[in-house]
Amino acid sequence: MDVPLVVVQPISSRELFLGSSTKLGNAVHLYESVGFVHVPLSDLGPLPYRRADVYMKYPLH
Repeated sequence: MDVPLVVVQPISSRELFLGSSTKLGNAVHLYESVGFVHVPLSDLGPLPYRRADVYMKYPLH
């Protein structure tokens, strides 16, 4: 899990955002364990990911 975060940091992003599914409980738990936090759907605009029902972000500062 450290590799993707190291690759993203040099491009000056403030956060890493992902969409996943509650059907992938192990993946969601992994994201939580490394610091991703849940983003309520009400905080997001329209998204093109029809299968995703879990949205998370990871601060990169």
